[in-house]
Amino acid sequence: MSYRPPLRIEVDALGARWVFSAADKAMGDILRVEQEYGDITIEIGGDTQIRPEVVEPLCRVFVEGCRAWEGVEDEDGKPLPCTDETRSEIPTADKLVIMAAYLNKLQELAEKRGPGREQHTVPSHSHEEAEA
Repeated sequence: MSYRPPLRIEVDALGARWVFSAADKAMGDILRVEQEYGDITIEIGGDTQIRPEVVEPLCRVFVEGCRAWEGVEDEDGKPLPCTDETRSEIPTADKLVIMAAYLNKLQELAEKRGPGREQHTVPSHSHEEAEA
């Protein structure tokens, strides 16, 4: 038996590819909301929406965990570099769409791993290792 941690997770959303690594502290905040409420979404008027309590942690997971991207351009159509500043400037609504794709990918990985392994879907290495 071996363990294969998901050290690099790629997701497609909004016409671009987003590459993630660990964002443990922010992900821990999301898991706390999920544990408290049983879900990070709520039904409002027949629509599924993200709980307000989890918007900020989801945005932090994006800013802390997104390591690279492809297909993200500035107003002039030039590739936009993936930096702390540019990650922070992505609009909140777009971050939430990207994070929905990321969380779906984590769930997909958990299902592939099989029963009893779902809790080990969040990478736990440091950011310095991810950037190396």
